[in-house]
Amino acid sequence: MSLRLIEIIVPADSVEAIAELPCTRDVLDRWDDNLGKDKTLVRLLVNVHHTEGILDDLESRFSQVDGFRVMLLPVEATLPHPREPENSEPRRKKKSAERISRQELYNYVARSAKISRVFAALKNLKFKNWQYTSGDDRVH
Repeated sequence: MSLRLIEIIVPADSVEAIAELPCTRDVLDRWDDNLGKDKTLVRLLVNVHHTEGILDDLESRFSQVDGFRVMLLPVEATLPHPREPENSEPRRKKKSAERISRQELYNYVARSAKISRVFAALKNLKFKNWQYTSGDDRVH
């Protein structure tokens, strides 16, 4: 089972609102830590399939709250192995491909779309090579 750790920083007075979100039934485990200065860190251990729904619920509820921040981390391993929540949806018999959340996909594409020095140098070398081979002084 692929897992994600969602870390949420919210004002201390907004912590109880997280438990009221419909997505919280899919949470495998939860930890709350007081950060001081009226902020709280809430950690949610969730199955990768529920990540996108939880992030959508958090964003719609807290995006306008000052000090709100969400960090999404992959979980390599955890002991003891988490149990599925009792009230979660029954598992489908048909296996589906593992899927990452929209936010993870956006972050991956954004990082990959940046032009690096290496890419620019290779592109420049390719252009120079094309100029050399397309002129009249080609070697036959």
